[in-house]
Amino acid sequence: MTETTTTSRTGPVPAGAAGRSDVGSGQASVGQPGYGSLGGSWWLFVPSAYFLLHTLEELPTFAAWVTDHFGPMTTLAFATSHVPLLLLVSTASYRAAQASRNHTRRRGWTVLAVAAQIQFGLNALFHLGTAVAFSEYSPGMLTAACLGLPATALVLQRSRREHLLTARQTAAAAGWGALMAAAAIGVLFLH
Repeated sequence: MTETTTTSRTGPVPAGAAGRSDVGSGQASVGQPGYGSLGGSWWLFVPSAYFLLHTLEELPTFAAWVTDHFGPMTTLAFATSHVPLLLLVSTASYRAAQASRNHTRRRGWTVLAVAAQIQFGLNALFHLGTAVAFSEYSPGMLTAACLGLPATALVLQRSRREHLLTARQTAAAAGWGALMAAAAIGVLFLH
């Protein structure tokens, strides 16, 4: 049996794909494995991308700001502590996207990626709150307010819409996110 192909304005279209709007259009079909490198799971990379941008905003002045208001911190200590955190959040984003593309039920990485973004949303509230409390710019406040809060809303909305997490897993992500936020604030008081 021979496979028949048709052609579109962009080239040959495999048999069985004729009539699909994504084939031959140069556009990936969202949510279908094998079409496009990210498919519908691009948003799972939001936590790692946001964390990198936020860390870059904080890096030049956050340690000095913490030293003034909470406890001693050096820029080297801040940067060194963020390397493994960036790697962990990036790994969680990648593995969650991989699980989503493969339609697996293993959701531990997705819970972690969503928890990280929830923590970033809570961290945004910390930055805005300390800016008001101290009447000054809180390093990281711009990315927190402009990107962190909307990114958190996006990640929660997409995880709900795509049914990637159950209600119990979403609650677990919220709990882990709150614990991570508390730990991040607690570290500021270490001497």
